[in-house]
Amino acid sequence: MLRIRFASALAFLLLAASSASANFIDFRTNAFNTADNKTSFGYTSSDGTHLNIVPGPVGASTLYWDSTDGFGVRSSAGYETDEIDGSESLTVNFSKNVFVNSFMATDLFNESGYLEIGYYSVNGGTATKFLADASQVPNTTNGVKTVAVNGYANSITFSAPGKLWNGFQLQNHEFSVAGITASAGQVPELDPTPASSAIALLISAGFALHGRRRRTVG
Repeated sequence: MLRIRFASALAFLLLAASSASANFIDFRTNAFNTADNKTSFGYTSSDGTHLNIVPGPVGASTLYWDSTDGFGVRSSAGYETDEIDGSESLTVNFSKNVFVNSFMATDLFNESGYLEIGYYSVNGGTATKFLADASQVPNTTNGVKTVAVNGYANSITFSAPGKLWNGFQLQNHEFSVAGITASAGQVPELDPTPASSAIALLISAGFALHGRRRRTVG
């Protein structure tokens, strides 16, 4: 029984340590409401990281913002004002290297038999594809998808295919960005937090318990 309790407590503290320094930056809050129709927008998070949010194509687009879905892109080439589509992109630049845990997409749906596609790219590298969840159906849900990144970044860029023909079906692939979960500095598991100190104490207690059990058995 003591071993079970020890394992449960250790698992709980490991989870606490991994998330202690993670910060969800919610683009849907009023802190971002003045970004609407701007060519870029700056914001400083609670941990001191400065974000510069830029729509693309640069010089030919502006930001779209609302409190339901977060950021999209306005451009003459786009067909969905409140989302990222086709030739559009949205880039979030960080003032320092951060560990990006994940981001939240919205308006990413299971559309008439196909799953909408999105892409993200870290530091201008190769684009990574992600798909809508099959459960996210228009007019029933908000097309929410949390996408794990789990890597260091100075910037992250979002894009989508836009209109694609698949046989005789015209597909529309686009989405909005509702927020990013990131940790400044070290990877969360290595961050020297009170939780990690508690883990060290708990491990020490575990060794002591193990030693006492061995002496008892002998």
